[in-house]
Amino acid sequence: YTVRLLKLAKALSSHAPALNLLLADRQLLDSIGKSIDPQQADEALQTLAERLINPGAAVPAARPYLRRAARNAAIDHWRSEQCRAEYEARFSQEQPAFDARTPERAALAREKLAALLAALEALPALTQEIFLLHHAKGHTQSDIAACLKLHVSTVEKRLAKARRHCMERLSAYL
Repeated sequence: YTVRLLKLAKALSSHAPALNLLLADRQLLDSIGKSIDPQQADEALQTLAERLINPGAAVPAARPYLRRAARNAAIDHWRSEQCRAEYEARFSQEQPAFDARTPERAALAREKLAALLAALEALPALTQEIFLLHHAKGHTQSDIAACLKLHVSTVEKRLAKARRHCMERLSAYL
């Protein structure tokens, strides 16, 4: 690992005298390589080298400056990797698994829908209306009772009956 870093630093050493100090500080190079994975260390040192050879940038050729700059570059890369990993973990949890639409799934969905419609048509008209007002339109049981001039308990019982009936009819698909 250190050999790769030394080659990088040697290739860039003609551009800035500060890189010669970086190349000479093997302890610093080794500590960066141990604190983060090798690819991140390479990226951190490349970022540092870019900062050092940037034209117009006044860079002191002092060993403490290089140590701090190298550590800061390593920390920057570590933080960006942590942020990326957290984002990917959060994003993968929020996104549902890919659901491929196949002809078989489409046919099964049509079949389930037809079975549900047949189950609903077999219900008495009032029970059917209560079921649709609650599940399709999103009305509350008390709103349905007030609208149809029924007791709330009647609406609750009819909804329970409709649910049981639909579950029995659709049990083959569950």
